[in-house]
Amino acid sequence: EMAVGENQPSYSIDLPPGEYIAYVWMPDFVMGGLYSEFVLCGLGADCTDHTPVPFQVESGRATNGIDLCDWYAHPSQVPLPPGAAAPDFPGTPPPDLTPGLVTGAICYPSEKILPMRLYFQDITTNSIVDLAIEENQASYEIQLPPGEYIAYAWLPDLAAGGSYSPAVPCGLGVECTDRTPLPFRVDAGQTTSGIDVCDWYGQPGDVPLPPDA
Repeated sequence: EMAVGENQPSYSIDLPPGEYIAYVWMPDFVMGGLYSEFVLCGLGADCTDHTPVPFQVESGRATNGIDLCDWYAHPSQVPLPPGAAAPDFPGTPPPDLTPGLVTGAICYPSEKILPMRLYFQDITTNSIVDLAIEENQASYEIQLPPGEYIAYAWLPDLAAGGSYSPAVPCGLGVECTDRTPLPFRVDAGQTTSGIDVCDWYGQPGDVPLPPDA
């Protein structure tokens, strides 16, 4: 963190290499601002996304244009510094819990797709929603509450497990070595496509076991 003086129009700070977000608060948390999608959009009336934008700091190099200029978000949308108690902001909107739709392909490395069960695990709460897949069913769709998930599958009797992993968007080639499930986001009322459960080539332990295993 750093202090900013009255009428100070710019800043610079040395940071260790890494990925960051940047935000600012007035004393007593009466108003907060941040570097967000709203800034990149141009702060216009058609800009509505106040999500913080991550940026990369590389060793020995300057990162420019991290402008802390979005003061139009509701205070509840601005992160609080560590150890700060969340103020009671009036008019804080309740979270939108409208389910989102998730769609994708189902694959299996044989002449036919075997019956299996898909599992969608919320990585924040660890809650799991499962879905039965019939023989030769090549795709699926499911509604899930908003959140961040991983998707994986098991054949009956845990004979084999597969997942949606980084190797799937990589193309499942020999150069694709990361077989751990790839998190994806489900947003309220939106469709998340391309969550293809197609990686059946991982090692034991790469695919989480279902909750009843």
